[in-house]
Amino acid sequence: MNNLIVCFNAVAPQFLILTAGYLSRRFGLLPAKNVPVLTSVAYKLLIFFQVFNSLISVDLETALRPGLMAFMGLGMAGGTLLAIPVMRRLEPDNRSRGVLVDAVFHINYIIMAMPIVTSLMGPSGGAVAAAVAVVTIPTENVLAVLVLTHYNGGKVSLKEILLGIIKNPLVLGCLGGFAVLLLNLELPSFLQSTCSQLSAACTPICLLGLGATIRFEDVHASLHRILIAVAARLVVVPAILIPLAVVLGFRGTDLAVITVGFSSSVAATAFPVCQQLGGDSKLVANIVVFTSVLACFCIFLYTFILKELALI
Repeated sequence: MNNLIVCFNAVAPQFLILTAGYLSRRFGLLPAKNVPVLTSVAYKLLIFFQVFNSLISVDLETALRPGLMAFMGLGMAGGTLLAIPVMRRLEPDNRSRGVLVDAVFHINYIIMAMPIVTSLMGPSGGAVAAAVAVVTIPTENVLAVLVLTHYNGGKVSLKEILLGIIKNPLVLGCLGGFAVLLLNLELPSFLQSTCSQLSAACTPICLLGLGATIRFEDVHASLHRILIAVAARLVVVPAILIPLAVVLGFRGTDLAVITVGFSSSVAATAFPVCQQLGGDSKLVANIVVFTSVLACFCIFLYTFILKELALI
């Protein structure tokens, strides 16, 4: 029963905040026209502070896990390679096919995975999860550009990929946090407090904005594609990578990061990336919404099973 309560308490807040965002739009508290402004502030400002604040208090000797980082990066790349021939058979349209492949690896690591791992495993677990972001964020950005450019007939520019990674607020937060650690800097208390408060605002605001985009009436035309993406992201990928991680000996916090990371929703950042690279943006918006809602239940189920087996 205790494991059930721990897992429920870790996941339920995310579902409730998504619901609050949806109801806020339905009742006019958060007009649809204001949602892009809200999500822009969260993505361009608050996410930087969430990652930065998670790292500046990290003990590098305990938080840096090369094996875990390698597994996450290779898992994302391997999932992409497996998804390409599968989606070729399931989806004839290139614009939609690229989005479906993208859904396999474009995980919502910062907004969903990191807070849940912190809730499950405590601040030390959150620090490990934050350190892994150094691998997951660049990997998913590079893969997204390669996949979507390929399927939409464009040319891959190495310069644009590198610039996109360097300017990514998630990557900048990682670099800033590690710079503070490596230089052994101690921020004044007022700056620590500012970073902490901005960091705490990130997840609720992102989830409110995401919840406000939920529109069940828009799904009928692409329901079968949404179901393929949901099954791939939340069932097939975890069913392959979680048992593999157990067999390879990952336990505790490392296994929690793998489980929650690969069971999380498609990242909301997939939407602007698809828009810019010519993907089916309406499809990806629906996939983000549905995986965000259903991931709460899947993560709860998977972490509860692993807790019961004393693996995390």
